[in-house]
Amino acid sequence: MSLSHDVHIWKLTVRKDRRQGYGVRWGVAGHQFSKWFATRALADNHRAGLLQAVRKGEAFDTDSGLPESAARAQRSVTWYDLACQFTDMKWPHLAAKSRISIADALATITPALVTTTRGMPDRQVLRGALYGWAFNKERRAAAEPGPDHATAIDWIKASSLKVTALDEKARRSELIRAALDALALTMDGQPRRRHRRGPQASGLLQRSRLRRRARHPARQPHRQGPLEDPGHRRPGRPARRRAARRAVRRTLSAARAAARSAGRQRRRPSS
Repeated sequence: MSLSHDVHIWKLTVRKDRRQGYGVRWGVAGHQFSKWFATRALADNHRAGLLQAVRKGEAFDTDSGLPESAARAQRSVTWYDLACQFTDMKWPHLAAKSRISIADALATITPALVTTTRGMPDRQVLRGALYGWAFNKERRAAAEPGPDHATAIDWIKASSLKVTALDEKARRSELIRAALDALALTMDGQPRRRHRRGPQASGLLQRSRLRRRARHPARQPHRQGPLEDPGHRRPGRPARRRAARRAVRRTLSAARAAARSAGRQRRRPSS
């Protein structure tokens, strides 16, 4: 991370021809950045935060344009952390089967999004720890993981990929393909049985490159129920497979959004 104290912050820019018409523009070491908001109050708040960092003498990251403290905080978020946050956000508003689908999908692709496989626990143990504890909000809040799962959780926390890697052009396709390949296999490593809509769903996910923002369903009351591990995956259930893909698409989209906020936000100043 390259840092600089050469920071210039300009006054707010107002554009009435766009939905988010209040922009904050600043420069770091000759690189220009901008961030746009829907209201003047939000833009003023963001600009005030940048000015406060300058007054404190804090250096700015030349890649993201953020103060050093904010840049380090964003770079420290891992896929595992984001997946847990996503689970906690969705959990109260989902029925039992939807919770199972999300936990199943995240427990499948999380081991694929790691920096190294060195020291990786047994796959069944790791999946059990992720499915039965990490991606179950109630169990994670109630107690620490059991002795059989504690080692697996420690390993995935240390080895999980940083979400900023999902916005690196050199690795983006490779990482998305790894996640899709993980969904395409059953627990014993055999290919899933194909459904006529399966290839289309995979192709759509790959072509979109996850640029859409995570969609938040209407928060209506649903029946509550415990999350029970089915014990095995059922690849022949098209509805279950589609639900898992939707959960993965929403989570990867949220990861990409977090990665973009940590990446460059360079814009030309408006005339």
